[in-house]
Amino acid sequence: MFTGDEQEIKYTVAVSQVGYTDVYRVSGVITIENDCSDTDDKTAYIEYVDDALEYRVGGDWIEFDRERIRGEFTIPTCGTEYVEYDFEFTPPAGATEFRNVVYVGLTNHAPPPGVFKDFIYRFDFDLPGSPTLHNECVDVSDSYAGDLGQVCGEGASETFTYYRTVGYDAPGTYYVENTATADGQEASANVPIEVYALKVNKDAYTSFNRYYTWTIDKWADQDALTLATGEQFLVNYQVTVDAGYQDKDFAVQGKIYVRNPAPIAATLNGVEDTLPEAANLNVDCGVTFPYELAADSTLQCAYSADLPDAASRVNTAKATLQNYAFGWDGTMTMAGTTDFSGTAKVIFGDPAEEIDECIAVSDTYADALGQVCYGTDTLPKMFSYTRLVGPYYACGTYKVENVASFIANDTGANGSDSWTVTVNVPCAGCTLTQGYWKTHSKYGPASYDATWDAKDGGDAGFLGTGLSYYEMLWTVPKGGNAYVILAHQYIAAELNVLNGASIPDEVLAAWNQAGGLLVKYQDDMSIPKKGKDRELAIQLYELLDDYNNGYIGPGHCSE
Repeated sequence: MFTGDEQEIKYTVAVSQVGYTDVYRVSGVITIENDCSDTDDKTAYIEYVDDALEYRVGGDWIEFDRERIRGEFTIPTCGTEYVEYDFEFTPPAGATEFRNVVYVGLTNHAPPPGVFKDFIYRFDFDLPGSPTLHNECVDVSDSYAGDLGQVCGEGASETFTYYRTVGYDAPGTYYVENTATADGQEASANVPIEVYALKVNKDAYTSFNRYYTWTIDKWADQDALTLATGEQFLVNYQVTVDAGYQDKDFAVQGKIYVRNPAPIAATLNGVEDTLPEAANLNVDCGVTFPYELAADSTLQCAYSADLPDAASRVNTAKATLQNYAFGWDGTMTMAGTTDFSGTAKVIFGDPAEEIDECIAVSDTYADALGQVCYGTDTLPKMFSYTRLVGPYYACGTYKVENVASFIANDTGANGSDSWTVTVNVPCAGCTLTQGYWKTHSKYGPASYDATWDAKDGGDAGFLGTGLSYYEMLWTVPKGGNAYVILAHQYIAAELNVLNGASIPDEVLAAWNQAGGLLVKYQDDMSIPKKGKDRELAIQLYELLDDYNNGYIGPGHCSE
């Protein structure tokens, strides 16, 4: 049977009187008196008292039973002693006369002491005409049912029947012990009962997906430039990507195993699964309930459910058994149900799939920048590159737009960010410092500015100094050499005009004056430290420097 079942047991107690035994008995009291005829103390010393049974069949008396019923004792003068006797015996075959003989042994007072005489007393008795009945009725009782009743009479026979129902809440081996008693006899009927329980086990396999979301940011160190015609400007760009993620699609699935270890079939009313906060919880056993689960077999069910998050939970499966009440004759009726359960921990680990964990980053100028993957690359991930803006050969306003974008590897999700540099090329031109011009000749190190074409890339000779324009710009004005300082600003102003920058009259006049001074002292490239020419050179240098830096004139170009 299963836990929760009930089993009726029918008990039968049969009592029969199967015969009798005749038991004869003779009993009584022997009285022994010590008389008072002599005034002296005459204590009687009794050695023994025997009782004997004798019978006769037409001849001498024959002793067939003798027993010592009392040992040594004394009786004072005028004293009396009573000795009881009781014999059970079987009359010898053919005996018709019976008597009882008492022997009393007395110890002699005169020396030497010793037994000198038996006192003997005999009496006849007859066997009873009818017996006294013993145990002609017996009470019958039972350790479970209690008092069953009484059976009386020679050859009597009676059967007692009763029923007992047992049930158990835990599996195991039980012994239903029951004992009936009558006339000091016992009879037992012990029923061993094996009680079984269904075993429910389950497993749980979790899964979830991780969805990545990416951002992109584009930046440059310039957003507005003023360039002269033909000028180029190096702009530094930076593209930064970063990502976060969100976990979704939390789910659990697995198997439920309902095991019937019993040697009898089990009726299952259903199999259920319980999981906190679960949605779309489904259990499929592939059978229709109620279902007969065969002896020593297992029903396997599949289950699945959606969950809102990755919190740990306990998943409980329940199988419901239909219980029965079994009659002693094999009949069975439904008698409630019993639930059996098993659990499994629901614990989430790594995601089953990672969605959009990688992106391809590209740029409208730099083309493909590379692939970035979450967990592989250090985020934020930065790409840097440079771009020359220009040259422009017509005045006006120009927009240099650059777009960085990404596309995700799984869903194709994309994003972009742009950076625009507004370039103003003044129609009146703009000026550049002598530091710009010294690095943009054909000798570099910066990109070549075509304005230098007018000076043979920088190799054209500067006045009568014996130095080229390039060499003069790179000459260090040791000791504050006014000639070299003025020549630097003079060359820069000349190149600015060649590059299309307008020049105010005062600056043009200063430039012409500076040219005169530079020619005057070109031989040794030294303007005397004392005198008006040095003061003039300094004034002219400052005015040309203001022009080249854009403080006067058309304005300064971006460098």
